[in-house]
Amino acid sequence: LVSVSAPATVAVLVTPGPVLTAPWAETTDAILAMGLPGEQYADALSRLIAGDAEPGGRLSHTWPNSDNEQGWPQPQFPGVSSNGTTHYWEGLEVGYRWYHAHHVA
Repeated sequence: LVSVSAPATVAVLVTPGPVLTAPWAETTDAILAMGLPGEQYADALSRLIAGDAEPGGRLSHTWPNSDNEQGWPQPQFPGVSSNGTTHYWEGLEVGYRWYHAHHVA
């Protein structure tokens, strides 16, 4: 990892959804999740890194601390059973609501 040898490292993530960051998150000074930023990506990123803008957006999804952190059973994780039927057993505990209900930070 670059973060091991560099004095100040910012990890920039360009991804449509959550990424497991636990193995390396503690070795970086900051993580900047850009999502799918569009055509002004380079300008926005350079302004953020230079300190000319503040990342004011909020995440639209919850980022897990580990793979299958919520402990979904096989028919639900990754979401489709062997017969092609999707099961949603979590009720209202979706995303951040599960983390809040189970006191996971």
